[in-house]
Amino acid sequence: MRSKSSIKALKARIAGAGVAVIALVTVTALSIGVSAPAPQPMGITIDVTPIIDTVQPGETATYNVSVTSIAGESEYVNFTIEPERPGWSYRFDPEGFYLEPGETNYSILSITTAGFAPDGDYFHNITANAWVDYLPFPIENSTYHNLRTTVRTPMVTTHATVLPLYLPPEVLYKWEKPDDTPGDGYTNVYPVPGENKTVSTYVVVYDPNGKGDIASVIVRTFYPLANGSACGCVPCNESNCCEPGACVLKSISIAEPLPSQEACEAAKWDAYREGLLTLDQVEEIDALIANGTAWIYRENTTFNCSDPAGIYTVCAQAFDNASLYNCTVNTFEYVSVVALRIDFSEVNYGAIRPNETKWTSPGSVMNDGNDPMDVVIEAWNMTSPGPGGGIIPADQLDAAILVQPPVAHWLALPPGVTFDVDIPGCGSAPINFSLHVPLGTPPGDYSGYIRLTGKHG
Repeated sequence: MRSKSSIKALKARIAGAGVAVIALVTVTALSIGVSAPAPQPMGITIDVTPIIDTVQPGETATYNVSVTSIAGESEYVNFTIEPERPGWSYRFDPEGFYLEPGETNYSILSITTAGFAPDGDYFHNITANAWVDYLPFPIENSTYHNLRTTVRTPMVTTHATVLPLYLPPEVLYKWEKPDDTPGDGYTNVYPVPGENKTVSTYVVVYDPNGKGDIASVIVRTFYPLANGSACGCVPCNESNCCEPGACVLKSISIAEPLPSQEACEAAKWDAYREGLLTLDQVEEIDALIANGTAWIYRENTTFNCSDPAGIYTVCAQAFDNASLYNCTVNTFEYVSVVALRIDFSEVNYGAIRPNETKWTSPGSVMNDGNDPMDVVIEAWNMTSPGPGGGIIPADQLDAAILVQPPVAHWLALPPGVTFDVDIPGCGSAPINFSLHVPLGTPPGDYSGYIRLTGKHG
């Protein structure tokens, strides 16, 4: 027979479980002066772990259902599931079990799907109900919500062998950078006097068998003709990209694929902004790169003052893994630049007597540009400061540029005298100066100026 305190604890558990109490038997307690025991703890928890939760229609999914007691007395646990779907069956093994206080026990839930169940995810709620021996109804429960069962119709394996198309790659587009005249749709490259300049060729290659079939991209750069015009390369042959003719090869190298799709994005949009690609061409390149049949390659060629100005021809040739090939050609202008440089800052004639001529060799004139250079030399009168100072006229100065054969002239006031010397790009020549002091020139220190300017030869 339970004590009044046990009955009260049970009432509390029943009330907490939301169960209406119909009647309880009153029991007279005979003990006096004994403290009531603490209320019994109550509750159970449920957890469900899938074993097989993805099945075909008509197959059985299984789950491990665990229930843990957090009550203070023994309870019997069984299960309910909802919703119960038409054509589906549900089984717990075992259907129920006893739990001692603090104990965990397990049941295997089997859900057999209907043979006509469509593909999809199905959800059930699993409830564990706790019973005590002396009551005809469960006193508490715990529910696991939205247990998922996935139904998937079996798939049929497919097989096919894709044969190569045996089509050659195609060089779709190419352009050169830097373009020092952006916006005109043509590349013009300005040399940097006395320095190297890198010209990059960008090549868009398409291969119907996929970009992985592109074996190599070769870029050949040809010099202009003697008059500065393009050499007239007509592609395409396997050996040198251009048909035999007047083209003289400057360089040949293998173009490298750009390292990432982001690099391809940057390259083509840069070409679009400078007028080297149209928007339609950019969108075409986008689509081909996205479907894996095209990529952008880049090759770098070094230019300096030893390379003549004029129209350079660039031929790009793409090979695939079957040695099929395709090539295209375009041109760019390496602009003519004359850049005179001298390695001296003064011409010192030293002491000279009247009616004498004296020569001096201060250094050299150099052409840091890429175009043959003539030199214009202007001289100013030399004067002596102070009272009684004299003048040595500019036409008493002479200069000789020591090309073969040397070119010598008496100098003159601006606009000066032109020395037709055709110093080639990256070339240099020594220069000498002479001074003739006319009779009657007063003694003294004289100074003046000489200016040298390069011009196209």
